[in-house]
Amino acid sequence: GPLMVYHGMADDNVLFTNTTKLIKALQDEGKLFELMTYPGSKHSMRGKKVKVHLNATIMDFFDRHFKK
Repeated sequence: GPLMVYHGMADDNVLFTNTTKLIKALQDEGKLFELMTYPGSKHSMRGKKVKVHLNATIMDFFDRHFKK
């Protein structure tokens, strides 16, 4: 099914290198996915602009893939 990955690139809880390993594994298996990165954002995705953008990104993904 559809997969969206988003990650704060300054996350010190789940390191971005873990996401790059996931991306490589998905690509190696020929899996399609969408990726959104947030430079400077940590695990909590703080900041109004980041939260607004992330919420819009998630809603767009859901609308395109799950709306009936």
